[in-house]
Amino acid sequence: MTREEHASLPPDGVTLTERLREGLGLRCVDITPCGQSVLRCLAGEKRLKVLLVLEGDSTLSIDGCSIPLGAGCRENECSQGCVVSLNGTETVEWHGEQSFRHRMIMATLSKSWIQAAGLQDIIPGNCVERGWTPAPRTVAIAEQLLYPAAFDGPMYKLYLESRILELIADAIAQISGSEQSAPPGLTLQEYRRVRRLRDMLDNEYAAEWSIPAIAMRMGCNANTLQRHFRLAFGSSIFEHLRMSRLREALRALRQDGASVSRAAEIAGYSSQANFSTAFRRVFGISPKACRARL
Repeated sequence: MTREEHASLPPDGVTLTERLREGLGLRCVDITPCGQSVLRCLAGEKRLKVLLVLEGDSTLSIDGCSIPLGAGCRENECSQGCVVSLNGTETVEWHGEQSFRHRMIMATLSKSWIQAAGLQDIIPGNCVERGWTPAPRTVAIAEQLLYPAAFDGPMYKLYLESRILELIADAIAQISGSEQSAPPGLTLQEYRRVRRLRDMLDNEYAAEWSIPAIAMRMGCNANTLQRHFRLAFGSSIFEHLRMSRLREALRALRQDGASVSRAAEIAGYSSQANFSTAFRRVFGISPKACRARL
């Protein structure tokens, strides 16, 4: 089995390590180290590591070969994912530079777990590193892993496992190339159009546009565009925008110490009660409790 050790333990922050089931491990990191923080993953069996960096510039080193994982800090942050297939002989180190906050999720999948999940044919067997870009929902799931809901006993691990599996699915779907195929009910051209729209919404380029204005810009009937968007991503355009705004509210609460009323405004809610309900449903924690973690 793989062994992991943490050198230069951070004086400020939280780390969580869980073995959810045989062959599936989870590590969550939220630290601001005074010196360089190093996480070493020593040689073991063949395995896959799925990483999602939410904040901070760090480096993944495999036998001395460096892979930069720069998500940036605060308003400039842009979540970045990496999947590394290891053959079992490498020594892997994660380096987090001093004085900056680092937030990261790392899942470790053993060869036996990969085979039991039927993924051996779509995951390379040799040492390969591939980047992936997390969907907004995946970033929200990562936040839930860093700040898990208050469950006890078996329910706690079940909660963590349900979320890490969805994060893994997003990563593997991208590195396996399955996103190059359109979902059922859409042509490839239609799928590319709604993916382009999703990118525009995530970059806030079209965040203030009305649905008819968006449809006109995309050269498509509004009802058709809404239907295609839901087929591709499982939510309406409005729901996707609401999720993005809730993430902005989360950032304001967590990083800027914004009041709950200000966070509700950022998310586009006139009612704090409705905002709190929606926030808890998405992130598994109340806005007040999130702000209290500062």
